[in-house]
Amino acid sequence: TGADALSAARSRSIVNKLVVFLLPTGVGVLLFLMPLASFFWPPLRAHLFPLPLVGFVPTGLAIIVLGRVLTFSSVLQLRGAKRRKAIPSGWFRHSRNPGLVGMFAFYLGLCLVFGGPWLWLGVPIYFANMHSRVRLEEANLEAAHGASWRSYAERVARYLPLPGLR
Repeated sequence: TGADALSAARSRSIVNKLVVFLLPTGVGVLLFLMPLASFFWPPLRAHLFPLPLVGFVPTGLAIIVLGRVLTFSSVLQLRGAKRRKAIPSGWFRHSRNPGLVGMFAFYLGLCLVFGGPWLWLGVPIYFANMHSRVRLEEANLEAAHGASWRSYAERVARYLPLPGLR
């Protein structure tokens, strides 16, 4: 259950927390920085991204833009709801984590634009790391808000409102 996961996370040693939470996050940040590094230092691009997927660049760019729009608009919706002391609406009626769905789309778009094995190898690391963080955050929300959170979680998909992804 969520309470068990939250309790287990809180009882981990500092070293264990660093390995379980900080290491995958650090790897994710490094992977996100690779395209930026190759942009500012072009000779690095051939080493980091030896297999460009030229045919997928337009699709990847569209997915990057879509992901950024989804992430930023969901952040604005969440901030507005907090200011009004209201329940978030907009994207939050369809996904409990629309900002993260946008980040997942952004990452996949980067993979399509830049190719290269390193970004693709990072997909499962990034997704698993963020999913485990979401589960802990949702356990915390359930502990804080009880039945109202459970009702929301039953109505709204965690990521996408698609069969099998609830």
